[in-house]
Amino acid sequence: MLVLNSRDLSDADREEAAGAVHDLARITAGPEPDTATARTRLQRLRDLLTAGADIAQPSLAIVTSVAGMLGG
Repeated sequence: MLVLNSRDLSDADREEAAGAVHDLARITAGPEPDTATARTRLQRLRDLLTAGADIAQPSLAIVTSVAGMLGG
């Protein structure tokens, strides 16, 4: 479980970010993940999370780590 509390993100952005995390998990779960789609979702997640100044630094570290696993 990962929790990043942000007072800077709107409820809609939080929901979208959670959806993007779930999409990434689903996309990368298969034996041959669709890395192009995963990278697109990851970029959107990066955009959403960096909008929250109070969680930008830890979220960028996580996104960078995941991008590395996708070869990007």
